[in-house]
Amino acid sequence: METVLTPSRWEPMFVSWSKGPGDTEKTKCENAVKAIRKAIAAHPQLSQMGLAIDAHGSYPNRTNVAQESDADVYIRLPTTIFYDIPLNTTPADFGLTPPGISYAAYKVMVQEALVAHFGTAAVTPGNKAFDIHENTNRVDADAVAALGYHRYISAATPARFESGFSFESSDGKRIINYPDQVYKNGIDKHEATGKRYKKVVRILKYLRNSMQEDRVPAANDVASTLIEGLVWNVPNNQFGSATLYEDVQKVLISIYGGVKDDTSCAHWREVNNIKDLFHPTQPWTRQKAHDFIVACYNFIGYK
Repeated sequence: METVLTPSRWEPMFVSWSKGPGDTEKTKCENAVKAIRKAIAAHPQLSQMGLAIDAHGSYPNRTNVAQESDADVYIRLPTTIFYDIPLNTTPADFGLTPPGISYAAYKVMVQEALVAHFGTAAVTPGNKAFDIHENTNRVDADAVAALGYHRYISAATPARFESGFSFESSDGKRIINYPDQVYKNGIDKHEATGKRYKKVVRILKYLRNSMQEDRVPAANDVASTLIEGLVWNVPNNQFGSATLYEDVQKVLISIYGGVKDDTSCAHWREVNNIKDLFHPTQPWTRQKAHDFIVACYNFIGYK
């Protein structure tokens, strides 16, 4: 790809990139969920535990791009939870009791079920998920063994908490996600921006991929979750121009103004509107986001 195209050549490309996932991507995700549900149903213990098995992330939120990644499928045990409680409180204040099963034991059973169904060669344990590639059934998924999660805010009756799910990586880190909030907030943002939010997200993801092909260093290791969060923090009035070319320019300028220093984006949140976008525990930094946005602007050739 040329590194500089005229607006008239970028616009049709942006229009193409902005389109939602097609039937092939939808089918891929549905097949993955169905196959994993079948694997769990065949396990004598897990089949009796009331597990919730669904896709989460960019696929159900319709912000994925073609061949972006495998579908993220979470195998969640809702009756056992990870939790965080306020300072100066105890688990008893919230009616919390020791879990009936440890997370480690639960994860072992999930691996047993997946291997029994798909075969050892098709299931690769990773740091966070089991990577499943089963060509005959077109199943490509990252399957995560997860527990429910409550972030308690108050011990008042009834207790107030944010609900999500959580899991532990092999290197000992606990990851917390809020899929319901991400789904709702993404829809709300999309509607509030004249249905431009998800389009711009997809465009920037495709742009990142094109920049990687052109060996632009700033495009490497830019997470899709970061792109979604950056665009979500752009004010709604920056969307809705006559062309997508103009919308992308306004969005990039707005993000640049926010990530130019730590203070400007101190209040920015992930799409779930709970986790700080640039918290020290995130796998990215504000400087990484800054460099990516500047590289995007220059790659497109805005003046």
